Formats: sequence, C-alpha cells, structure tokens
Amino acid sequence: MAAGYRVLAPDLAGHGQGARDVPFTVDGATAMAALLVRNSGAAKVVVAGHSMGGSIALAFARRHPEQVLGLVLMATQMSWPGIPPRWVLRAAGLVARVVSKPVLRWGARSILGTDEIRNRWIHEELSHTSITHLAQALAALRDFNAEPWLSQVMAPAVVLVTTRDSVVPPERQRLLAASIPGAAVIEVDIDHSDPPSRPGRFPAGLVSAINQVIEAAAVA
Repeated sequence: MAAGYRVLAPDLAGHGQGARDVPFTVDGATAMAALLVRNSGAAKVVVAGHSMGGSIALAFARRHPEQVLGLVLMATQMSWPGIPPRWVLRAAGLVARVVSKPVLRWGARSILGTDEIRNRWIHEELSHTSITHLAQALAALRDFNAEPWLSQVMAPAVVLVTTRDSVVPPERQRLLAASIPGAAVIEVDIDHSDPPSRPGRFPAGLVSAINQVIEAAAVA
C-alpha cells in the first residue's frame, strides 16, 4: 500500500491461488489467516475485510483476539439473509460443474448489469475461482451470524459503509457498526464491487480507517 503498510493478503481455499483440495469454511479461513500472521512474525495486525472478507475478519477477531490490533470492515454485515438453503447451493454447485464459465459470466452480467469495468473484474475472478468453492463460500455465509457475540469484540473497529451498495444495504452496514463497542463509521459513495473492480476510488477511505484503528489501539 502507498501508505507504507506491510500487507498480508491470503488466497482462501478455492479462490485465487488458494488450495483446491480443501473445502471452504469460515473456520478454515480464519485458521489459515492466523497461521499466516504467526509465520509473518507480526505480533498483531489490522484485520481488514470486504464483503465476505468482513465476516472472516469478524470471526478472526473473535477466535484470535491476541493477534488483532484493530478491525476495518467494508461493505459487510452481521449475517447474510436471503442466501438459498444448502441443498439449493449444492445443486447449483453440481450444475456449475457442467456449465461453461462463459455461461456463468453471462448469468452474473444479467444480475449485476452491464458495467464493463465490473464485468471485466467478474471475468477475472471467475477465471481464478473454483465454482465448487464458491458454492461452499455461499453456504458458509448463509450459516454465519455474528449478532450473538458482536458485543464481545473489543478491538478498535472502523466500518466503511458503501452508501450505494446494491448487495449489502447501507442500513445493515450501519447496524453492524452500532453493534460493535466503540466502532467508528466512514461513509464512501461507492457500490459493493467498486473496491475490487475500481480500486482507485477506495484507498483514501481505507487508509483513513486503518490509521484510525491504529491510533485508537495506541491509546487503549
């Protein structure tokens, strides 16, 4: 990052260069991230997560608080209502194995619109993501619910609310912030997929959030 921070960016199971022979679970993702932090030599880190990554960041803060200096949560929420039941996701995963990725990209385009920058990003993501693991990730999100234990998260936190979000309603992002003790809010006028697909729109808010949690941890 241009701000001078060291960045640890793991590829989770089935995503990017992540393992293909390991099923995706939130527990598995947090365990892998904790191992990465230990192997990096860092005593504590600012854990940042966008969308599903926000759920993993929350789970990390709950399970490995000794490694967390602060939390930055982007375009995410306490739970993920509306994701289909597990049997539907399993069926979708089976269908996806025999349907070509161009057809899947067409389906994504029909849902997310015709924004060419966003669609190029979707194309790139699908080319590096296992469809089976994608179905597993959706199932993991469907079962995720941080509401019962959010009040126990004691690390300094900033929630970046994406105010034009078409996936996670801004009011659910603000509810997340209100449920974490002492969490601050930064609002950014972008949509859900803008951070990964248009990274140039996002750094100022992200760096500001990281600086805030570091400053808060220093005086805690």
